[in-house]
Amino acid sequence: MAKQRSKGEGTFYFDEIKQLYRAMITTPAGNRLTKSSKNEEIVSDWLNEQRLLVGRRQHIEPHNITLGDWIDEWLETYAKPSVRPRTYDRYKSLLAHTSTLQKTRLTSLIPAHFQKLYNSLSTLSGTTRKHIHYCLSGCLEQAVINRLLYSNPIKAVEAPKATTKEIETFTAEELDAIRKAAESDVHGLVIFIATNTGMRLSEILALTWKDIDLKKNTISIKNTVHYSISAGTRIEDPKNQYSKRTISIDKALALKIKEHKLKYASQTYLFMSQAGNNVTPHNFLRWHYDKIRTKAGVTKGFHALRHTHATELIAAGVPLPDVSRRLGHSRISTTMDIYAHVIPKNDEKMINTIDIIFNKKPAPAESTDTAETQRDAPN
Repeated sequence: MAKQRSKGEGTFYFDEIKQLYRAMITTPAGNRLTKSSKNEEIVSDWLNEQRLLVGRRQHIEPHNITLGDWIDEWLETYAKPSVRPRTYDRYKSLLAHTSTLQKTRLTSLIPAHFQKLYNSLSTLSGTTRKHIHYCLSGCLEQAVINRLLYSNPIKAVEAPKATTKEIETFTAEELDAIRKAAESDVHGLVIFIATNTGMRLSEILALTWKDIDLKKNTISIKNTVHYSISAGTRIEDPKNQYSKRTISIDKALALKIKEHKLKYASQTYLFMSQAGNNVTPHNFLRWHYDKIRTKAGVTKGFHALRHTHATELIAAGVPLPDVSRRLGHSRISTTMDIYAHVIPKNDEKMINTIDIIFNKKPAPAESTDTAETQRDAPN
């Protein structure tokens, strides 16, 4: 016989016909939650838990929302208003890989679903799968906040490991070849700016003549240009506050920019299409860079110009904080992670220093040649 309780307390009984213990509780919205099992303790514990959750208004009202339904809702209501259009498009693209799970009810999702999903996406890079994981996690975390899930099942799944690709840099011969090939391209100056400043392509293509100071020989990076399916071509702020920066340029590059200005001073941006529109990174790579590198006989990507600029500065002994600021990195650790392999090794110098400090050994004697040079040097 059922043990009747007042509304909100629930009902617990043994079903003689099906030989099951059953429990039911009615939520404040009038929905009925149920649980059945052959194990009396499981059902009893469930009822006690639900009674507590209902009393605290922390329960989950019954619903049939699928993962696909919620992804659509999350993208439009939560992601789209808070991220840039390009990021929104990226989220949409990443979550499209969850198509095999999108008909599954949210409340039926378990960690194994996501592990099997990642296993099935083995053709994608580890980095892409990791991004899918974090995008899904954010999506489901909002479902928890909205009381559609008790907990986020993806938290019990280890994020796929990102694949680390070795950075590409140009050799001196390749750099000469690509710069020579760029001379004949209408937007060839982009190559020279990238080589001599390490700027990102989106930053270079957003430059206006107001950003160029040919008296001080500086470039101020204030914007980026991007294209997204959802919003078209847009001028945006750089990716972080450190990306807004002013950098010095060499005289040779300044001269190149002056020559460019003689032809294009009437336009707002340094680089514009014949139709008077901003040149986007995608269009530059497709219609200009691919032709330039083919002519030069190189295969490396445009971003390798930025890496080459950074590695050459570091190898020449330019302090890492200065290189990091020039590149617009938000943290020096980012610069360190990317370019640690080119930082000059100072093992012998460190050992000598350790001997002096900890082992009380005298500093290495100055060579005779050096001493003579210093004595003969003018004051």
